[in-house]
Amino acid sequence: MATRIALLGTISLIMRLSEPWFELFGRGFSGRDLILVGGGLFLLTKSTREIHHRLEGDEGHATRPSERATARSSSRSPSWTWCSRWTR
Repeated sequence: MATRIALLGTISLIMRLSEPWFELFGRGFSGRDLILVGGGLFLLTKSTREIHHRLEGDEGHATRPSERATARSSSRSPSWTWCSRWTR
């Protein structure tokens, strides 16, 4: 509960950062704007990497078929294989 209150306090502090720090192309940018742009860029890169990982997998970086087979067999531990049976 203390963590939630601290996070809400931080959000209210961020929302008060509305005074422009600098102007670019006739538009003023405040601390709140910079935090929102940074968070948006973070989410875009994170989702792009997640989609790439789901489509290509760990073996997507190997160049030869033998390397792909080795990467596939070495990246799956017995516990991961057991868990994957129940989550799919």
